Amino acid sequence: MERIVYPTIDDMTRPESLTALINRPITKTRLAPYQIAGWSSTESQFLAVEIDDTEYPHFVLKRMVRERDWVMQMTEDQHWRAVAIWQYGLLDKLPEEIDHAIIACAIDGDGYAFLMRNVTHALLGEGNSLSEADNEFNLNAMAALHATFWGDAALHNPILSLCSPENLFTHTAPEKINRIAPDNPAPVFDMMQEGWRLLPTFVDEDVVDLLLALARDPQPLCNAFLDYPQTLVHGDWRTDNFGIEHGDTTRLVLLDWARPTLTVPTVDLAYYLVTSWADLPISKESTIDLYRQYLVRHLGRRFNESWWQPMLDLSLLSAFLMIGCFKAWFTAHTEDEEQRMQQKADLIWWSERVQIGAKWLAD
Repeated sequence: MERIVYPTIDDMTRPESLTALINRPITKTRLAPYQIAGWSSTESQFLAVEIDDTEYPHFVLKRMVRERDWVMQMTEDQHWRAVAIWQYGLLDKLPEEIDHAIIACAIDGDGYAFLMRNVTHALLGEGNSLSEADNEFNLNAMAALHATFWGDAALHNPILSLCSPENLFTHTAPEKINRIAPDNPAPVFDMMQEGWRLLPTFVDEDVVDLLLALARDPQPLCNAFLDYPQTLVHGDWRTDNFGIEHGDTTRLVLLDWARPTLTVPTVDLAYYLVTSWADLPISKESTIDLYRQYLVRHLGRRFNESWWQPMLDLSLLSAFLMIGCFKAWFTAHTEDEEQRMQQKADLIWWSERVQIGAKWLAD
C-alpha cells in the first residue's frame, strides 16, 4: 500500500488532516520549537505539534534537509529512503514487537518532514541505564525484525531505495569525509577525522591498516556476507534510537530509519554492541548469546548453526569499521581516568574482533 505524502507541512498539520490521521476530532493545532534530549549529529530540526489547548505536545515534527544531513550524503541517499520505506509500506510489515511511531510525512521545501507520536516518555533519559528486562525485550524485538524480513524478495525492490551494504559500512570512511566535509560544516566530520588519526594510538597497526583498506574498498566484506542469509537491518540500532513503551502491550519504539539495509542480521546486533556498550546491563558476550537464543526461537528450522559464527565475526568487524573512529575520539577526550581505561580496554576487545573477523573475508 502506497501512503500519501502531504505537499506541505501546513497541509499535514491542519486540524482536519490530524482529525483524519488519528480518527479523533481536532479543532486547533499549533507548531512550537521542541528540544529533544541528546544531540542530533544530522542537525535535524524538531517542532512540537500542540493540539487544541493542551500544552503537552502529542506529536513531534522532524524536519530533514539533505544539505545538512551528513548521513544522507555519506550513504549516497538520493531518494529519501527513510520516506520511501514508510511511503511504500515496508514499515507496515514490522513485527508486532516494534513501532516506528510515524503518522504522516510531508514535503518541506528541499527536504521532508515526519509527523510522529510523541514517544519521549518511552526513550531512555540521559544518564539512565538499560535494565536487563528492557535489554532482553530489545534483543527479542531485534530478532523478530530479522526473522520477519528473512529472505524477503520485496527488499530488492528499487523503489525502497535501501542503503547498500557498501555505503553502510563506509559511512565514516576517511575518503568520503575528505570529499564531503568541505561543503558541509557538520562538527561530526571533525570528530571522525580526528578519530581516524587517533585510532593507531589505541589499537595495533595491522588492525588499522585492515580497517582503512576496507573503508576504501568494502567489497571483501560485502562479498563475504553474501554467503549468509539476508534480511532487513535497521542500520543504526543504538540506545539513542529506541525506547520501550510499556502498557497493555509492550513495544519497542524504533526511530531514525535513515540506513535500512539488506544484509545479514547480526550487523544490527554488532552495531548495538559497539555503540551501546556503556549502557548494557550485561556483558557483550551474554548479549550476543541472548540475541542468538531469540533468533533461533523466531526462525525455528530456518536457523542454521553453520553460518552463525562466521556471520557474527564478520558483523563485529563491520561494526568497528563504522564506529572505531568515534570510539577513539571519545577515549581520547574522556576526562575521567577510570572511564578512559574502560574505553581503552573496550577498544582492545574490538580490535581483537577485527582480527577474528578478517579470517572470513572474501578473497
